Amino acid sequence: MRPTPLAALVGTLALAAAALAAAQERPAPPTDETIGLPPVVVTAPARLPGVTLNDEQGNSVQTDVSLRGFQVTSVTGVPQGISVFVDGVRVNEPTAEEVNFDLIPLDDIERIEVIRGPTALFGRNALGGSINIVTRRGEEVREIEPAVEAGSFGRQKYRLRLSGPLAPFDYYLSGTYFDETGWREASEVRLGKLFGKLGFRAGDTDVTLSFQRAQNRLEQAGSLPLSELQRDRRQNFTAGDFFAPLLNLVTLNAQQQLGERTSLSVNGFARTLDTQQFNVNLIGASTRSFGHTVSAGGVAQIDHDTRPFDRANRLTVGLEYAHHDAVLTTFDETAGGVRTVDSKVHDDQHAWAVYAQDTLDVARGLLREDDQLVLTVATRFDWVRHQIGDVGPFGGRPSAAGTDTFSRPNPRVGLNYNLSPAANLYFVYAQGFRAPAFLELTCANPGSVCPGLQAGVASDPPIKAVTVDHYELGTRLALRNWLHLDLALFRTDVHDDIFSISPTGTTAVFFQNVGETRRQGAEVFARATLDRRWELSLGYTYTESTFREDVDLATPRLTAGCVAPPCLEHVSRGSDLPLLPRHRLNASVDYRVTPWLTLWTSGAFVGAQRLRGDEENVERTLTPYVTLSARDLRAQPAGGRRAGGAVPHAVAADPRRRRRRLPVLSVARVHLLGASGSGTTTLGRALAGRLGCAHLDTDDFFWHPTDPPFETIRERGERVALLDTALARQPAWILSGSLCGWGDVFIPRFDLVVFLWLPAELRLARLAERERARYGGAVAPGGPLRAKYEAFLAWAARYDDGGPVERSRAMHEHWLATLPCPVMRLDGATPIDANVAAMVRALTGGAR
Repeated sequence: MRPTPLAALVGTLALAAAALAAAQERPAPPTDETIGLPPVVVTAPARLPGVTLNDEQGNSVQTDVSLRGFQVTSVTGVPQGISVFVDGVRVNEPTAEEVNFDLIPLDDIERIEVIRGPTALFGRNALGGSINIVTRRGEEVREIEPAVEAGSFGRQKYRLRLSGPLAPFDYYLSGTYFDETGWREASEVRLGKLFGKLGFRAGDTDVTLSFQRAQNRLEQAGSLPLSELQRDRRQNFTAGDFFAPLLNLVTLNAQQQLGERTSLSVNGFARTLDTQQFNVNLIGASTRSFGHTVSAGGVAQIDHDTRPFDRANRLTVGLEYAHHDAVLTTFDETAGGVRTVDSKVHDDQHAWAVYAQDTLDVARGLLREDDQLVLTVATRFDWVRHQIGDVGPFGGRPSAAGTDTFSRPNPRVGLNYNLSPAANLYFVYAQGFRAPAFLELTCANPGSVCPGLQAGVASDPPIKAVTVDHYELGTRLALRNWLHLDLALFRTDVHDDIFSISPTGTTAVFFQNVGETRRQGAEVFARATLDRRWELSLGYTYTESTFREDVDLATPRLTAGCVAPPCLEHVSRGSDLPLLPRHRLNASVDYRVTPWLTLWTSGAFVGAQRLRGDEENVERTLTPYVTLSARDLRAQPAGGRRAGGAVPHAVAADPRRRRRRLPVLSVARVHLLGASGSGTTTLGRALAGRLGCAHLDTDDFFWHPTDPPFETIRERGERVALLDTALARQPAWILSGSLCGWGDVFIPRFDLVVFLWLPAELRLARLAERERARYGGAVAPGGPLRAKYEAFLAWAARYDDGGPVERSRAMHEHWLATLPCPVMRLDGATPIDANVAAMVRALTGGAR
């Protein structure tokens, strides 16, 4: 690695952090007894370092996303290296691994999770990472939300959303129509989307069934030659290109608790996609392609928590299967509309995989008394078969029929070292695998190129699967309670990368392996929260994306010594890959004016990039640019929610918070947590009395009523059902205690979470006094409950020093960092009246 001085400076900050989630990917949320490593949750692009968004197709809805030098895009032929999931269903198209972002219900997203690097749990084709999109479901109150938008370039958007409970069911339904003419010539976009989800919760069972339909028409202005761009950047070089998809998708997700420590998750889907793609050719016949794809499959996964050798451990095993049946027909079409069949091919694709991951608390007290080492070991075996049939061949083309099979095991090893609750280090090594897609297999012959980006087949030499070796080293630091810093160093070596090559013009391509490429760099991300009103973030990423071997590629450009295409360009080792900037800087500022109004502004600097087609790196680079955006994030007024009817105005979704904050005391729902003995129950009762609402404690639901108490733990499903019923009976409540892991389903209901801390010596003194008052002589030396009393105090004493594998400060801090609602911290030694007053001010938007 030969970093620039700026990258070297970043590297000296040490280690790395894209997130401590290096060892946790798809498993269920951790319980109090299980290792808990927070996921990387992205709710606004400005808050994720290293991400660049482009619109290479020339419209606003076909986004190209790059992350750490890998891309996922709707453009066929771009080396795809990121897998995208919607509610557990992989939406990379089976034809060429592209993602049609216009088909994703982006207005109905609850959260986006980003997992960097290849993973055993998220599967094949995730070379640079995975993006997991989770859609919304009905909440505990009925909502009706109409929305109307209008803007420049003919922008119109109409939307209606309905959601709410029908206990034990919940429902969510939305419809969207979007239209804009676009800022470039002939770049109109029309979207029609319908999304619905029906949910069911009862005890240990949670099931959702969703349906999505999208019917769109997108005119694609595409990229301009540099000479035309300089003349008029609004023009369309080949006006008339368009893409018209029709999608239907049904998704079933079910989770079933099989006991206190075992859970089963099942995902199933059925999907149809019909497409029409038209590409204008100024020097010959245009191409029109029709595609029909039917897909179905599913995943079954079991998570099991154990404590071998008294060490927390989570084992995850899963089985995945998917079948895709794709038919693609391509016509040559003259200006008069006369069509001639160029190709008609069919792909019968089967893919299955088995995977396993184990996360174990290996050791404690290695360098200091309260440190912890966690090991994650995972592996995945994938098998993919393409059975390709050719109705033709037509026009003298050789047949594309044949069968191609690819398989490979891929390991992953991760180490997390928790020096303290405020300092965490990790290292990851993982291998990844991407099998060639349908069009890549059938369009790999330079002597018989494909006629269009979305279609065409030819007789091929073999194309190898892409494999990667990924290394990452990182740290996550809490420098202060209000300041967090993430640092990361990463490197991914890519073997047999697949590129699309255009030797004779902009619409003819073939695919080939280009040998070795590499993505490596460093990330820095800092987040500061000031006075609970200001939240600042700043991120910088340096990424080198380069060829690691000399290679000769066909190009539509005229190169030295070539007077007419097709020409060859000699790409030297170390040349930059196109459209992947080395430098990206992003920042955002949030100011919370009231509990229901936040002002948000963000900006990004994106460095110079190479043009697509200039892999030789001889043309002038694209100029660096800066983007700025600002908006207000408004929560729905409490009155609208309590009425349970129509909301009188459109509500802007807060991209950072998945729950709105309500300023009205009568509907306040507050959760207090802390160490045993910190005073959460006493403070909870006092706050409930001040607000005139109910007080509940998690111990009453976690334990069966016994004499003596706290002897028998309720089954998770039973305690969740009891607490759910109790909370549903009250419009406002205060809940004290700890429910990390087993009660995470209630997180969306919290308006405020309060963390109460008290020094260990004061806590233990309180607990000892409480236990003696409760049990009297039974806990005295020689008493029948003395051993239990001593064990309880020893457990409570470990709270401040324990790692995130049990009820501890570390576990609570990790859990608090992922919450969607405001978090308040209080000192348990402060008088109760003062703490109650502080919480009341927080709930009413007063000074904090």
